[in-house]
Formats: sequence, structure tokens, C-alpha cells
Amino acid sequence: MKDKKEPAWLKFAFFTAFLFLIICFIVSWIQKASYRIDSTVHGLFLIWLFFKRKKLGIEPWVLVGVMIPLLMDNAGLFGAYNLSWGVVGYDKWLHLVSGFVFTFALYQWLASKKFGKGWKVYLVAFLMFTGLGAIEELAEFIGSVYLGVSQGFLAQAAGEAFYKVSDLVRFDSHWDMMFNFFGGLLTGIIIWIRK
Repeated sequence: MKDKKEPAWLKFAFFTAFLFLIICFIVSWIQKASYRIDSTVHGLFLIWLFFKRKKLGIEPWVLVGVMIPLLMDNAGLFGAYNLSWGVVGYDKWLHLVSGFVFTFALYQWLASKKFGKGWKVYLVAFLMFTGLGAIEELAEFIGSVYLGVSQGFLAQAAGEAFYKVSDLVRFDSHWDMMFNFFGGLLTGIIIWIRK
């Protein structure tokens, strides 16, 4: 049986996202900003995921969902990290969205590999993303403290340092991991409702 081609809307979303990442790379190169790392890593990850999506068992809408936090992070180049909704800053919303879509993508990947059934697959996906999120927070700490990075995914409290220092800034890594946790928990709720 012949594989169906990728839907046109998915190709459009991929090429639009990839174009945005190229623009971010060029702008960050001109500004000598550390987002060159972000846009390069995210662009390579996006290409890999787009072409391996079917083999990984990830549905098209989840792939588009994965694009959202990648683009949200790179939008920081244009000042997005200085935004906030209520008392919650952009960075925390990014972690909430990341926790949701990446846990969902891991869940679909594990389920397609017949890893298990039901809540066990979700629990493994949830723990995998929570662990990856913790590793990313360690990378933020090392990038900020030892490498002097002040922007991008290797920086702590990106943008929120301009606001009055609150616990969301003072305990940036802790809150980031909490919002990753809440996003992953939201995935579990959605999966439970869908069943």
C-alpha cells in the first residue's frame, strides 16, 4: 500500500515555520545574538521531525503543535520574552505549551511503537519530558552562569528580569519545571477525556 503524501496544510506550516527560523537566524547573526543557537537547533530538529513524522507515529496536528513552542522561543529575538499575561510571563507560557505538545508527541511515538497501553504509556511520556525539561533547565543554568548567555534557550529568566523581581524570576528554573509539569499534566487530562 502506498503512503499518502503529506497534506498541503502541513507542508505550508512546515515551510512557514522553517522560513521564520531562517529569518531568526539571519537577524540574530546581524545582531550577534545567541538566538543563532536556538534557530539552528530548532531548524534542524524541525527538518528531522517533518521527514520522520510518519515513522515516529506522530499525527500532523501534533507536528504543528511541536512547531509552536519552537517558534515561540525564537520570537524572543523580537522581544516576546518581555510580554506577560497577568502575572505569568511569556517564558512560563512557553514552558506550559512545550510541556503539553512534547508530552503528547512522546505519547504518540511510544504508543505507535506498541510500548504499552493507556496510562502507562502516558506516564512514561510524561516522565521522559519532565526529565528532558530538567536537563534543559540545567543547560539554562550553565549557559547563564558559566557561559554568559543572556538570551535564548541557554538563558535563565529571559526577559522577565526587566520586571520587578518576583518569585517567578527568582526561582526561574523551578517555575519552568512546574509549568512543564502542568503542560504534561494537561496532556494526560486531554488523553483521559479522549478515551
